[in-house]
Amino acid sequence: MQVAGEFDGLTALTQGESEQLLFTIQSSLTIRRRYQFYIWAQSRLNAMVPHDLLVCAHQEPLRRGLNFDCFPMFPVPREAMDHLYEPATGLMTRVIDCWNNAERTPCTGEAHGGRPRDAALEAALQQAGMSDFVAHGMPSPHDLLGIETFFCFVQAGAQMVPAHIKRDDKPLTVRHSFIVELLLPYLHATYQRILAAERTREAPRPESPPAEAIITHREIEILGWVREGKSNQAIGNELGISPLTVKNHVQKILRKLGASNRAQAVSIAISAGLLANSSAGA
Repeated sequence: MQVAGEFDGLTALTQGESEQLLFTIQSSLTIRRRYQFYIWAQSRLNAMVPHDLLVCAHQEPLRRGLNFDCFPMFPVPREAMDHLYEPATGLMTRVIDCWNNAERTPCTGEAHGGRPRDAALEAALQQAGMSDFVAHGMPSPHDLLGIETFFCFVQAGAQMVPAHIKRDDKPLTVRHSFIVELLLPYLHATYQRILAAERTREAPRPESPPAEAIITHREIEILGWVREGKSNQAIGNELGISPLTVKNHVQKILRKLGASNRAQAVSIAISAGLLANSSAGA
């Protein structure tokens, strides 16, 4: 696979990388929960972009600023997390500045051409106990300066990694920027899918209509006679309708009230106050 432009010379994927990219994309399509995203990040994504933390950010509807989520491979001290998100000088602020300065193209902490890293960015990395990163984001379609989603793959410093964690020491490079560029549409779609599913699950559900709104006057009449122990034939005689019609009414009542039998239907109706003022033969 070849992509012309800034990544010239970096964009020839091997057959193995092409297959890995396809598997990563395919496996993203079924993700609906955070734990699934976490597993995907630490397996498929980590094979393509080695990282210890994946920090994701999104713009919450009707709110200013970005909300952050972190998917770490191992527990990260609270102090380090605070340094990640510090509004003015934190690592994510510096990384987003780096991305904006790069005209919103993928960026890494790797120094190029012998040039030193940006001093503020280097300080933020050290404060957070991190060593390197590669990041990219999806600009907002509604705000020229806004961000819809942002993703930062971070490698922790050696002192941050627990002794029992075994990992390959693979530095992040400009080539990983190209990989992240390829993955961005799928990262964005997958993360947005999770957020949308969470909003749907958290939204208040409409209340079921009260029983009074779904039980008809005739059905209340029949319930009154059912409470008196009358048979379908006897109820039909009282109301001037056929026993079959009574039976159909009773079946509808059972379905509406979620009852399994006539006695349970009467109990539910009494609890709902449907029969409080009803008297058989009224």
